[in-house]
Amino acid sequence: MYSLLVSIARILLAGIASFMFWTGAAVLSWLLLPALRLRSHGRWARARVCQSAVRRALRILHAFMHGTGLLDYDYRQVGALPADLAGRPFVMVANHPSLIDVSAIASAWGATCVVAKRPLFRSLFVGRLLRYCDHIEGGDGSVLSGAAVIKEALIRLKGGLPVLVFPEGTRSPAGSTSLRPFKRGAFEIACRARVPILPVLVRLDRPILLKSQRWYQAAERRRVRLTVEPLAPIATQAN
Repeated sequence: MYSLLVSIARILLAGIASFMFWTGAAVLSWLLLPALRLRSHGRWARARVCQSAVRRALRILHAFMHGTGLLDYDYRQVGALPADLAGRPFVMVANHPSLIDVSAIASAWGATCVVAKRPLFRSLFVGRLLRYCDHIEGGDGSVLSGAAVIKEALIRLKGGLPVLVFPEGTRSPAGSTSLRPFKRGAFEIACRARVPILPVLVRLDRPILLKSQRWYQAAERRRVRLTVEPLAPIATQAN
């Protein structure tokens, strides 16, 4: 009976966290970010101020999940970016074991433009948010859309903003230490822009929020431990 009550409580808390995410995204998209953009001048300044607001909101969300025992993750415990990358554009590449790792990475460091899937840009809740923050639409997987992604990423890097790419192209295999084959886009972007590559390792002690998993299934059992670790930067040939 006690175990059942705990499971129900955790599912309710997960529901609150999900509500906070989607409601917060809508408020940011339709109210706060448009107002912030009016106070900033220049494309990159507007992107940075919007990303900063989203980052603060994500930190509140993660603090709630940490405090309620849903997720053992604290952005304050994530290692700092390497000193030689401070103030420089670079390409960040990370594995993608769960839906939650995107918000974890976004809450940890400064402004970074993420290559995100096309359906998200069409979402009523997060589409405007992604565009206001100058994130990059990932396209449909065709050669032409891939070239467009590279072009947009190079524009962000030239503007001084780092770019985050998940080189597997989708979430990593569930419950496996292996990764899917990497697509070459992230590395081509880095070489063309002559910027370093920063590998980031995301670890989960059990698989959650997989493609086939509902949000309430992730909350049924014990707290999940998530870690985000920046690794040593890799210089490109032209870097």
